[in-house]
Amino acid sequence: MSKKKKEKNLKRIFIGQTPIQDRLILGYTPKQRQWILERDSEEFPVVDNEGKVIPDQFEKKPCCQFLLDESEGMKFPRRCCSTYRLECHHITAKGYAHFKLHWREKKINGPDNGIILCRHHHLGRVHAEMELVGNFMYRFSEDAYEILIKWHRALTAAGHKYWWTYWDDDLRRRARARTWDFTHNDKNEKINPFPYRKNKEALRK
Repeated sequence: MSKKKKEKNLKRIFIGQTPIQDRLILGYTPKQRQWILERDSEEFPVVDNEGKVIPDQFEKKPCCQFLLDESEGMKFPRRCCSTYRLECHHITAKGYAHFKLHWREKKINGPDNGIILCRHHHLGRVHAEMELVGNFMYRFSEDAYEILIKWHRALTAAGHKYWWTYWDDDLRRRARARTWDFTHNDKNEKINPFPYRKNKEALRK
């Protein structure tokens, strides 16, 4: 299968052009993703063309907020901080939040439910089943992702979460703390409001 056709199938499944219930689950808008990227940015030293660090010069870059702990072989916990292949992760998955918890779109795609992860930790750790489908099952069946979505629905209906929840509490605390710091200045005044969808934009035709 060509790369173009594969991307078209993925878009059809995850954007909501298949089952009608999938159309109710919207993801973050480009503006919301950009807001979360800016919120989850850290200062990194500036490096010149020769690979040398320029003293006293820093630049802000979005980076992975995944906690590297004993499960990752780290003796002292620290954040991943990778800047490569970043993705916006829903801490409570969209399908589970919508169908089981009955969250509104504003809460599903709110700042406290989203955080930046690198693809390695997003698909390789939290959503390991997606990595399995992408690297193995899809080679043998074009319907692999649709089968996975049905499996997610079945687990949701039974009240089971279909992602690895080990890091959920830490990621949620991290998202809330960074949201507070990003939306309040030193005088405790509100700045950088989150770009929620308008009512008309929250409904997909």
